[in-house]
Amino acid sequence: MNITDVNLAMQKCHKNKVYVYPIRVLGKWYIERTVNGRVYRYQKEIDKSEQSRAMELTYINIANKL
Repeated sequence: MNITDVNLAMQKCHKNKVYVYPIRVLGKWYIERTVNGRVYRYQKEIDKSEQSRAMELTYINIANKL
């Protein structure tokens, strides 16, 4: 089953202790994910206006891999 709804994707990720959030480093925004306490920061810089869309796509992508 392929998940396309962000709410379902977030539910699945949170049940598996996967969290996605924006982070600001030296004035630039990035997306970071935490999986069971391990932190991973994506290298691509994003605009502040793109944060919610980037988080949605990240949650959906991760949920489909779980």
